[in-house]
Amino acid sequence: MDQSKDIDAQSGRPSAAAFFPFAGIVPDVAKMLLVVPHCQAALLKAAIGQQREAIAFMGRRCDAELKLADSIGAATSIKDVYSACLSFWQDAAGQYATEAGRVAELTSNNAMEAVRAVQQEAATVTPMQPLREAA
Repeated sequence: MDQSKDIDAQSGRPSAAAFFPFAGIVPDVAKMLLVVPHCQAALLKAAIGQQREAIAFMGRRCDAELKLADSIGAATSIKDVYSACLSFWQDAAGQYATEAGRVAELTSNNAMEAVRAVQQEAATVTPMQPLREAA
């Protein structure tokens, strides 16, 4: 075995291959250990984004409910109350339908981002090389 290959040129210390001759066939464990936290971070980011969108939607709905209360409070006849309620529920149905479409779109986009993140992490991990038989 050639000793010069097993000495790190910069530090002058023995390389990892000198102590662990199977280093070429074992995947980089440090990179493998980071795959899971990176994937979890991507999923957490997606979940928080969806929560932020849901909270913003609920804020808009609360504003609409306050507007409904103001309209009912300012009504001068039953017809005005009925008109305010009807308008409120029509707007609510339309907004919920729109938001359902946005949630579906966000979910698919977040899933695609998570898959890309997993693929990028998997690409950084060195695959195991098959053992070579001695000649």
